[in-house]
This record gives sequence, structure tokens and C-alpha cells, in this order.
Amino acid sequence: MPKYTEKDLQEAVREVHQGTSQRSAAKRWHIPRATLQDRLNGGISHAEAHECRQRFSRQQEKLLSRWIFHLVALGVPPTQGQFEEFASRVLVVHGDSQPLGKHWVQGFLRRNSEVKLVKGYLFSSQPSEPGDAVCDAPSHQSRRVRLQEPTCTSTHHLEGQLSTENDFREEAAATWDSYSYMDHDPEMLFDGEALEIPDWIEPPGPYLEEYTFPLQD
Repeated sequence: MPKYTEKDLQEAVREVHQGTSQRSAAKRWHIPRATLQDRLNGGISHAEAHECRQRFSRQQEKLLSRWIFHLVALGVPPTQGQFEEFASRVLVVHGDSQPLGKHWVQGFLRRNSEVKLVKGYLFSSQPSEPGDAVCDAPSHQSRRVRLQEPTCTSTHHLEGQLSTENDFREEAAATWDSYSYMDHDPEMLFDGEALEIPDWIEPPGPYLEEYTFPLQD
């Protein structure tokens, strides 16, 4: 029998709900009748079954991705170790003290391709340093370079020239590492059953007011 997709199965279910017989719908979409019948009886997809076995749901992993990109925007991309520690602390807040699996980060990157695009930059083995700054680059990735390098527009400016707002922002990004965000209470971001994005990370908006963040059983 030809291979079928999840979309094919959903279409077959829709046709049955509209009055088509199970046999006809299964034949039309090349789906085993037993598979179609199982879905009609409340069965879940392979992706949903896999998600149930994951430590974080798809929505939760998207929120973790946003946490990474917020730090990148601030000029302090997390190392792999810092990301694993942060994710583990989130689990602990919700009562899950089991350590993450050995290959959890690799699986996270595979499921969240937008993070994988900048994997080489985000998960450097070297933590960001106070002497680093952020430069705009034509590629998708941000670039961290030394302040002493003349090729980067950094906090240095001509003697006697007034500092601009951009200068202050770059200086704040360059010195962000003096603040150890990993040592603070994770409930600052993850409070009870919901995740709130503080105003200092991003201005409030209807899509950022509050995210439901329940963990999977």
C-alpha cells in the first residue's frame, strides 16, 4: 500500500465525519482501515504520541527558543551548558528533578530548526565575555567580536564626541555578563503555571501577555 501522511489521515477522518464510509475513505487516501478506525476512536498521531514522551511540549520548546533569541539580541548567547542548566531549572520549578537526557539538546535543535540555523554561534563552548560586543552582519547570524577590532561598530567613539543611545545599548550588551542571570530564581520568568515575559525583555503586546506553560505528565 502507498505511503500516507498525517494530512491524508486527517482528510480521511473528515470525509467519514461528512458521511463517507470508512472503507471508501481508507481506500481513497491509501490508509489501512484499522488505522483510520483507530483514529476515529480517539487514537493520537505519532507526533502527538512522541510529544507525550518529551520533557517539554512543542509550545514550551518554542518558548525556550525565544529565551535563546532574547539573549542573542542582548549580546550574550548561551552556551550549550547554560541552556541545559536553564531548561533543567525550569523542570525543577515544576517538580521534575530528573536530569535531561544525554542527547536532549540535539533533539531540541532538530525539532526547532530556527535555533539550529544559528547553532554554531549560540552553542559555542566559550561563554561570552565582558569585552565582547554585537556587530550587525549581512548573514542571518549575529557576530560577536572583540571591542578592540576596528571592523566592529562598538562602544568606542571619537574623543570629545557625545555618546549616543546606540553607544549606551552596545555598552550594556558588552557588560551584560557581569550579571549572572543563571544564578537568579528561575521563577522570575517562570511563575507557577504560566510564563510571563517581563517588560525589560520586550514591550508588552497581546501576543506576549501570558503563555500557559503546563508540563507534560
